[in-house]
Amino acid sequence: MRAILTALIAPTSAMVLHLAARLIGGTGLLLMAAVAMGASAIDEGRLAYTVGDYKAAIGHWHKLIEEGRPEGQFFLGVMYAEGKGVEQDHAKAFALYTEAAEKDFVPAQYNLANQYATGEGVKQDLSKAELWWTKAAERGLLPAQVNLGNMYYHGAAGEKNAVLARKWLTLAAEKGSAEARETLARLDTEEGITNQPPKLPTAPAAPAADDTPVRNAADGLRREAWVLAQPANHYTLQILAAGTDALARDFIQQQGLASRAAYVESAAQGATVFRVFYGSYASRDLADKALSALPRVLSASSPWVRSFAEVHKLVDRRHEGRGAP
Repeated sequence: MRAILTALIAPTSAMVLHLAARLIGGTGLLLMAAVAMGASAIDEGRLAYTVGDYKAAIGHWHKLIEEGRPEGQFFLGVMYAEGKGVEQDHAKAFALYTEAAEKDFVPAQYNLANQYATGEGVKQDLSKAELWWTKAAERGLLPAQVNLGNMYYHGAAGEKNAVLARKWLTLAAEKGSAEARETLARLDTEEGITNQPPKLPTAPAAPAADDTPVRNAADGLRREAWVLAQPANHYTLQILAAGTDALARDFIQQQGLASRAAYVESAAQGATVFRVFYGSYASRDLADKALSALPRVLSASSPWVRSFAEVHKLVDRRHEGRGAP
């Protein structure tokens, strides 16, 4: 179904936003089967839809709506969007998606964002598309993560934001998105060109034991050793992913985070990424509270909570034992 789609965002030569839509595979209803939780009314409605008994399917969706369940509004919205069993009406689909999205139903949040992005049934508004894609992406929906990554990569809703682009594209790539991997590769190439510090004449350096970037020991910044020393069941906040060692180090120093933050070198899609982590929290609840209390300058890059068990896996074991305690 066309209701579940990925909006590919690309700039034109005149810097005029162009939105093109393509199917991501499967239909809206089949895609939602994975989140239906096996509810009988949903199963019956899906079956009726599959065999073309749209009247019966709509009856099941209305029953869900009467029970106050957002699934009914979402499925009925899909049918209005596609004109199956009803006259096609994107405005009605938009209204139904909105009701379901406001009840925190992730598939509806995604479809609502798509309508804002394409302007179907509502005035095009990329800032609102960004808002609803973010809500769905934060809940782990892959297509929303791809869309956000593309949006930030191209600066479709404002200035280009390489940090946020990398965040969402990396999450999508880790779930197998080839499109996200391709965009990440372009971003890596661009950062490799634009973020290289100027070469200054220096005295010859002694050969290093390996290819680990040389760090000024006097800066006192926490590195891999500190991260690996944290309990695996604790949590931290990832607040930045930079393309170079210098960018990560400068960010920590400029923001005065040396006593609370650490940065590590890790691999992502064949490239090196320097991730900055903030704090160590004994529970997810404490980490969530710390996340909500971050100052604006740190929350601007949309940080998120990660477990140290997960972060430990990112650390290149060549760096064990290095870094400030």
